[in-house]
Amino acid sequence: MTDDHFQEGAGALGDAQLIEAREALARNVAAARTALQVSQDDLAAASAVSRATIIQIESGTSDPRLSTLVSLASALQVSPLFLLLGATELAAIGAVATGPELEKLRSSLSTDKLETMRRLLQSGITRNRNQAVKMAGSTAAAAGLLRGGIAAAAIGSIIAPGTGWFIGAALGSVFAKMTRANVKENVGENESR
Repeated sequence: MTDDHFQEGAGALGDAQLIEAREALARNVAAARTALQVSQDDLAAASAVSRATIIQIESGTSDPRLSTLVSLASALQVSPLFLLLGATELAAIGAVATGPELEKLRSSLSTDKLETMRRLLQSGITRNRNQAVKMAGSTAAAAGLLRGGIAAAAIGSIIAPGTGWFIGAALGSVFAKMTRANVKENVGENESR
């Protein structure tokens, strides 16, 4: 993969993703706080994040540190992932849960490859872990997955070889297709203006 190929997703798409992430974070923190009947002051005290930062986050004007997200999530008793969950991600999870993606992928990862990946990951050696990740990625690529599916399959494999590969590959594939469709739709809207 070349640097040019990697940079393909940067720029306007990256800016749009940042805006979507800020909007999701603002909406999700406010929703969790409201559902738990916690004031901004109480959340600030429980998370050790200033009320001013919470106000900025809930208004969508903040670009918080990872440690801030983790502190807020901990205080709200949710995974930090829920704070960034947007409509596209939720739709992709739903599509994987109800769609044929997992079944299509079952034949892509052989038992031998799965056992090799597990053995490499269990060794604890960085070189072996990287080899397992490359194996997960190349298997996903051979299955015809888009870049997002390949990356998500590798991430899933590191977390839980086998099940993680299938879920990562399916979720990443659905998400990549949805993202690609959204980009085409947005480009079409911009060209018609």
